[in-house]
Amino acid sequence: MKNQWSLIIASLLFCAFSLNVQAQTSIGIKAGASLSDVRVENNLLDFIGANNIFEAIPGFHGGINLQTQLADNFHLSSDLLYSQKGFKATAPFIEVANATTTFHYVSLPVMLFFEAADNISIGAGAEIGYLVEARSKAAGASVDISNVWNDIDYGLNFGIKFDATDNLWIEGRYNLGLSPLMNLGFDGLTNLPIDTALKMTNRVAQVSIGYRIK
Repeated sequence: MKNQWSLIIASLLFCAFSLNVQAQTSIGIKAGASLSDVRVENNLLDFIGANNIFEAIPGFHGGINLQTQLADNFHLSSDLLYSQKGFKATAPFIEVANATTTFHYVSLPVMLFFEAADNISIGAGAEIGYLVEARSKAAGASVDISNVWNDIDYGLNFGIKFDATDNLWIEGRYNLGLSPLMNLGFDGLTNLPIDTALKMTNRVAQVSIGYRIK
């Protein structure tokens, strides 16, 4: 079912992206900063009070943007981005065990924006990303751990955009991940009275500046 959802979202995003390309579209570039962490669902961590060991980390995103005006107050916005996501895991009283995990994605977000006021638009949409690389850095060493994580990440986006000029815009966006980042559980621990399955999903806040080339 998980793979079916990823295929459905990918198909919808591809159709929307194709619509942008085929219609009269403005092309731009955008880049900005990100702040990302993970939402963790794990009853064992909750039980022992250790669910606060995950912290947000800064990152970068950038790429190209296509924008199509659908009606007077509606436009479709598609991006093709390089996007950093990730998190920091801290081990209480064991600083050497602290590790920062950074995900490097190629992402395709598509959003529908509504101009709610002069030069201010609010929007929502979906995003799918492909994991290019994942690295963990701890005790000064960086290790490739790409094989631990799922290749496909998808979720929902919510944002607000301010058109500073005809060519320049500023955008804030929140990405709520829906797909599990890894397939990991501890079903073998049958003696425990609680469910020990672990589910992690991405959460990312982004602020970017964009410039329309034409």
